[in-house]
Amino acid sequence: MHCTGVLAADAFEEFELPDDSVLNQLRTVQFHAPSGNTIEYATPTVEAVVIDRARFDRRLAERAALAGAELSYGERVTNVAVDGGGVRVTTPSTSVHARVCVLACGASYAVQRKLRLGMPRLLLHSAQAELPARRLGDVEVHFGERVAPRGFAWAVPVQRERPYVRIGVMCAQHADRHFDRMLEDIAPRWGVERTAQCQPRQKILPLGPIERTFAERVVVLGDAAGIVKPTTGGGIYYSLLSASLACDTLTGALGRSCAGSSSCAASRSASPTRTSTACSRSRAPTV
Repeated sequence: MHCTGVLAADAFEEFELPDDSVLNQLRTVQFHAPSGNTIEYATPTVEAVVIDRARFDRRLAERAALAGAELSYGERVTNVAVDGGGVRVTTPSTSVHARVCVLACGASYAVQRKLRLGMPRLLLHSAQAELPARRLGDVEVHFGERVAPRGFAWAVPVQRERPYVRIGVMCAQHADRHFDRMLEDIAPRWGVERTAQCQPRQKILPLGPIERTFAERVVVLGDAAGIVKPTTGGGIYYSLLSASLACDTLTGALGRSCAGSSSCAASRSASPTRTSTACSRSRAPTV
């Protein structure tokens, strides 16, 4: 799973999230400038935690199944087609017809392009690996053209059965090269040994929404819509928030037997309380 896994602590109460996915708490972060200067910031209370993203996703899937969702694993959507009566979603082995389709496919944009919803305004490249460490340090955030052009690099402590560190970069291009440089710089400090398992996982990160986040009988959420934290590319909180807003909108639209684009557009002005919460949350350390 390619995810830094840092989430604001109060999001667990806001969305009733599974707290057994929390690995450790975070209180201190060090910001490293290109000049070599370092600024340390510590909070009196726990404002962020590190999660096991795989366990987090499993728990949410289990809750969805208990609520009546039917889950199909190992299927890849190849087409989404809107007709007068609904939406047909096609995979290599089957097709399903529904009244509405919610695209929550992460940073993958083939379907959005097909439906002419556009692309995110900016795509950056990232690379990350979780590696064994000899000790747990504080969160580190590194800036500068040498470290990560147009982005930043990070090191996040992870407490499992032993200490680990998630090392990653987000930059304009060549994320693998900048990852290697970041690893070389901080490995001695964290006690990370250079081995074959140091190969990072790479992915693209959207910064900025797609042109249209809804269409006739289609709603797009989270990374799939480019709805992420603009300063870090963090997507967990904003995927939950956009899903919550979409749920409110679709519940009303389906109750009126109307799932057209005009109904989906209502989500732009829906729930001002949640929208203001999102604005304040943008200052919290979610990744």
